[in-house]
Parts: sequence; C-alpha cells; structure tokens
Amino acid sequence: MPPVSSCANTVKQYYNLEEEEEEEEDREEEEEEDREEEEEEDREEEEEEDREEEEEEDREEEEEEDREEEEEEEEDREGGGRGVAQPYCSSFITGLVTEPAQSISTAAASRWQHGLTLVIIVAQGPRSRSRSQKQGILPVVYKFTIAQPATQRYY
Repeated sequence: MPPVSSCANTVKQYYNLEEEEEEEEDREEEEEEDREEEEEEDREEEEEEDREEEEEEDREEEEEEDREEEEEEEEDREGGGRGVAQPYCSSFITGLVTEPAQSISTAAASRWQHGLTLVIIVAQGPRSRSRSQKQGILPVVYKFTIAQPATQRYY
C-alpha cells in the first residue's frame, strides 16, 4: 500500500488540475465575451459610418440640386436659358441643322438613315422652377419620321 503522503499528493494534484481546468474555462469564457463585445462595437461603428456616409451623400445631392436650380434660374433671368425658345436648332442634333426649325425635316431627311424618328421639343415662354407654380412651360413637339433612305451617309 502506498504511503499516505503519496496519496495526499495525488489528491492535491487532482484538485490542482481541476482548479487549473476551471481557471482555463473561465479565461476562455472571458475571452469569448471580450470578442463578442469587440464584434458588437465594430458593427456599431460600421453602422454609424454607413449612416454618416449616407447623410453626407444626401447633403451632396441636395447641394448639387440646389446649384443646378440656381444655375437654371440664373440662365432664365439672363434670357438665354433652356427655358427660352431659340429660333435655331443647336448641336444636340449632332450639328446637322443650322437653319430655322421649319426646315429641319428637309435637312434631316437628306442626311439621316431610313426609319429614324426625330423628336424636337421646344419650350415657349419662361420656365418656372418654383414648386407651387408648375405652369409656364408650354411645350411644342415636332416629330418627323424619315421615310426615304438617305442619299449620303455620315459616320
């Protein structure tokens, strides 16, 4: 039979091992809780950053819209804005036409391919950008469909 001191040492070692295992489990639980807290904080920070980015984008969009609105109002005040009908067609028709609008169908028919539809909208009168007054734009629509093939082709 082993001596009593040897048995006592074995029991001590057993309890020491149990205590070490419990301490290790406690440390692991604390580490897991710390990781979860850090992950939660990271998520909250990301959400806050996303909100801030969205708010900044919204502010930028509003500022851009305000600038565009101011530019349009300035153009309208000067009388040369898009809200004022011009007697000549501009380069949005790829520079094909410089004659008055009445002869546009002839010029377009002589240069454009068969089957192409040309739509021109001319606003007559000053344009109002105020939210309460949407009248003031009186559009006139000219629509031409080219029925004959073009004799000359420009690429």
